[in-house]
Amino acid sequence: MSLRNIANDFSLKVVAGSYEDAFEMLSGEAREIWSASSLKESYLDMIEYFEGEAAQVLTEFDDEFGMTPLEDGTLLYVPVNTESGLSEAISGVIDASGGITEVEFGRP
Repeated sequence: MSLRNIANDFSLKVVAGSYEDAFEMLSGEAREIWSASSLKESYLDMIEYFEGEAAQVLTEFDDEFGMTPLEDGTLLYVPVNTESGLSEAISGVIDASGGITEVEFGRP
């Protein structure tokens, strides 16, 4: 599975409310920092102002900042939008083995 597909899959699981499945994709220190319930809480805090509008993961995101190589992995940015144009993001660092080692909710 490509790094983009891993990031998209994680984001799709979070947006769909499959927090346990999303948590299972975390590795290393990320498992010590996050729980399924903290993923849920952070996501719901992020989209609170969406006021009930359905969130959509933009899996075809191809931007110069969408995938940034780092020393300890690759940072991937996955937009989460609504039909009316509200926009947020879920970002994660994915290591060489495909594990998600860091997660951030919200646009940078």
